[in-house]
Amino acid sequence: MTEPNGIILTPEKFDSVRSDPHFTTFVQVGRMLNAIQFARAVLGEYKGDRTLLARRLKGRAVYILGGYLHEAVRLIESLWSRYKLDPAFNELHELVGPSKEKNFLKVFRDNGAFHLDHFETTKTSLDNLVLNEETELALHDGEYITNMYFAFADMLDLNFLIDQLRSNPRLSGLVDLTGKSDDDLADWILTILKDYSEKILTGGIKFFNELTYRLDFAKR
Repeated sequence: MTEPNGIILTPEKFDSVRSDPHFTTFVQVGRMLNAIQFARAVLGEYKGDRTLLARRLKGRAVYILGGYLHEAVRLIESLWSRYKLDPAFNELHELVGPSKEKNFLKVFRDNGAFHLDHFETTKTSLDNLVLNEETELALHDGEYITNMYFAFADMLDLNFLIDQLRSNPRLSGLVDLTGKSDDDLADWILTILKDYSEKILTGGIKFFNELTYRLDFAKR
């Protein structure tokens, strides 16, 4: 197999850049890009696939992507004071500051993405759930527990996000709710995650490439 093209870090170069703030930023931004592209790849890989494995991975990837986007925004804001006048940071600069989109990403991060232990959130979701027909609780397609998919949890988490869009005053006006069904809002959630992640990836890759140039790494 042919080795991919890229840049390399020699021991000598590492000694010269390990204390360089640009190198620390380089690592942070690279980690951010890895995380976001991982979650997007899972969503894209299993698009249209209705196997239990695909449903489980896609359901979780939605929350992981939302959570990673929130953490990415926090990283971008932490870099703002050092790079706000840097032209390479311009596209990321536009994501700094308050917005309803960021409020929504925080809902992801705090409820479902990385925090799984909020009893009151789960209890509220159960209290608010209107169940008018039989629904899938847990499914499996083999003898091992690893083949199990707890569908009810993902349905409940999605309903929580939709309830937030309809009732959370911090999200008021983020989406036009007129005539929107829950399925419409579920599609809108996927769209905003896709659009917001593309903004961060576009700006992040541009900034990452500029840092690569400034740090003068050897190419392979």
